[in-house]
Amino acid sequence: MYKLKNSISYYIYIASAILAIIFLSYLSFADSLSCYVFADDYRLIHYAYNIWHGHFDLIFKPFFSKWLEYDNIILLYRPLIPFAQALAFPLVNYNIYALHWGNLILHMLISIIILLISIQIISKFLDRISSLIFSTFVALLFTTYPINAETVIWQCTSLCALFFFLSLALFIRAQNAKTLYLSIFSTISFLCALLAKEHAITLPAIAFIYCFLIDNQTLSIKANLSKSFKQTLPLWLVLIIYFIVRTVILGNPAASYVGSIGESLYSQFYDRWFSPFSWLKLAYPINADIFSPNDITIKFLQALHICSASIITIRVISGNWRQEINYALIFFICFYLLCLLPIYQVWYITDKLANSRQFYFASAPFFMMLVTFIFCPFQVKNKITKILSFVSSLILTAYIICFIHINFHNNIAWLEASDQIRSLKLAIEKATVNIAAGQKLVILNLPHEYKGIYLMGELRMLQDLLRPPLSNIDVAHKIDLLDAYNYSSQNLLNTSELKRKWQNHNRYKFTIWNYQFKRLDDFTIDNLELLQLPPIEINGPIYTSDKSNFLFKLNTNSNTTAPINLDFIEIELKAQNKLDNKPHLTISWFNENTNALSSIYPTPESNKYFGQKLICDNKLHKYMFPLSQYKSWALSKQIPVIKLFLPASIFDLEINTARFLQANALVPILNINMGNSKEESGGIYTSNNGNFLFNFDISKIKGATKAILEISKPNANFVTFSDGFRDKELSKQILRRISKDKTTGNILISKDMLPKQAEYTVHLAALSNTDQIIGYFSDPIVISNKNFNSQ
Repeated sequence: MYKLKNSISYYIYIASAILAIIFLSYLSFADSLSCYVFADDYRLIHYAYNIWHGHFDLIFKPFFSKWLEYDNIILLYRPLIPFAQALAFPLVNYNIYALHWGNLILHMLISIIILLISIQIISKFLDRISSLIFSTFVALLFTTYPINAETVIWQCTSLCALFFFLSLALFIRAQNAKTLYLSIFSTISFLCALLAKEHAITLPAIAFIYCFLIDNQTLSIKANLSKSFKQTLPLWLVLIIYFIVRTVILGNPAASYVGSIGESLYSQFYDRWFSPFSWLKLAYPINADIFSPNDITIKFLQALHICSASIITIRVISGNWRQEINYALIFFICFYLLCLLPIYQVWYITDKLANSRQFYFASAPFFMMLVTFIFCPFQVKNKITKILSFVSSLILTAYIICFIHINFHNNIAWLEASDQIRSLKLAIEKATVNIAAGQKLVILNLPHEYKGIYLMGELRMLQDLLRPPLSNIDVAHKIDLLDAYNYSSQNLLNTSELKRKWQNHNRYKFTIWNYQFKRLDDFTIDNLELLQLPPIEINGPIYTSDKSNFLFKLNTNSNTTAPINLDFIEIELKAQNKLDNKPHLTISWFNENTNALSSIYPTPESNKYFGQKLICDNKLHKYMFPLSQYKSWALSKQIPVIKLFLPASIFDLEINTARFLQANALVPILNINMGNSKEESGGIYTSNNGNFLFNFDISKIKGATKAILEISKPNANFVTFSDGFRDKELSKQILRRISKDKTTGNILISKDMLPKQAEYTVHLAALSNTDQIIGYFSDPIVISNKNFNSQ
């Protein structure tokens, strides 16, 4: 290794490393500067705008309230983010380009701080030049890592990360320099991090472990524990006060999703944390919608991983490892695990890198561990170890170059998503000009996600997009959706709610967002009442296959009626499986009218809603598939071609019949009595007196003798736990059930039945005289008692 001649050379090297961080950060994410804003940003921007336009009293409101008041799905306390947005508003006046420059600069500053943290830690074990090279690799890998793009382009994590890593850097420096004012600044920075995001809660534990493993390692265990606790005491005190304050404001010390989303996340805890999928995305940080499976970039990454594993194996087997570096390595591992702890509820990275921002904090110690294993100098130096050290540097450099290349391509998804949002906003603004006074524009397939980019999740986000300063005029009051909260139902359509609105279609203008042409297309229903269902033509009723998979088409007469009137398809078939496995029957469809709906929504064969177990006993069995609850079916202009898929196996298959069915013979009728209730935007119903009266009818369902109505838990919906709106079984996630021993009548939900102010979902099923569910549950209806004052 080369030796630095003097302090001037040392600082020149650090300055060069900082310039490299700035340059490579810009190179990786320069394309994102022209992106639009997404999701929660809409509300933040509108909030800041209001403060500087007559509502300055709101500037301190976030310190005494929930995060953006999204208490229906999440309990968070993040007052510093909207406060900082408000302070920044006069500077940028919400120029989107300036906003993204601010995000990128924050990322650069965080990377520089990580460089300094690494230097302070690793310089205790390596010589000056080795520690500088080590830290430079860590910082450059962090700053170019494609997993971090969601944080760089979005803005909910960067502010917390800045104060989090700054606090740690100041804390470590304070212990080395024994300087009180640095400790004070570190504590203040930690408080700011806590007020920005909950990820910072583990910083006192990280600082404690640093003191125990690195700063006080020469002391006895008892003395070490005592001194480490004293050194970190201010951080622990701030954390305790923070938890007291957030408990008073939120009523809950923990940051978490609530309602059905929270329960669903907890129920999937094992799958999310112990499934290898998300962890593999850390090694292959590519957007699956941008890169093909056979892309050379993936093969190059595989080669780099093999080289890295080989170098690590040689180091471990040779025993030529600096033992003193183990203290740093153990600290990096603890640092990494503690950064993962706050995301226990939400950890999951999709194949399109959605939700990857959750790994932003942990990516710093992740690369500290990686560089320790790959780069750290050998204990004994000879020609072979020098060659291996050189190869290690080449591998880390190759990772950085590969990351930059991946970012170039991954950023395409962000640019395309930005184009979708800009086009949607302009299309809505244009459409609302032409609607009649008092009429509302209903968007039936609001774009929630595009190629892994989260666009919006609920009506309030869309409304904030359509208000100043993002929109020149406020048109938020002119739009409506079928459901206000769409987090778990992006491909589902509440057909009953649509038909209820269609009965008053003079009050609404129905539109479909066309992804392909970036426009709003008009939607109409020609006839809600069908006299006769169209027949299905089966081509070749008997099919024997010896292939790995096969496709069986059911061709329909596509000119008879709109798909929204065809609620179910019933297929009767028998199958014999020649192999010992458990096959599933899956249904799919595609449009013939070039509308982009069918290609934009999740493919049925990859979605849990579309599959059923196939009974292979060579006997006839009926399989019922609910169709009209899916947007890609119901919003089509013509009846699609239906396809049947079977898994890879060998089957003898015979299809006997296939026919369409309407909901009135299988699904109960449930309507809310509007006597003392009114419909709010987004299909939510409120009541004047806190009571809700429902009318039901199950008389058309053969064999039905009684009805049962289920009320969900507060801020919950049934679809999160089921296979769509058309449930076939009683839910386990309910507040209460109400039974009626008749086929028509009324059901009252009194205000005393609803324990807190929240949204509740209700649906109803028909039961036989043996209390078995017949057919399906009705489509859900959402009620809210939030605005009702029980006093």
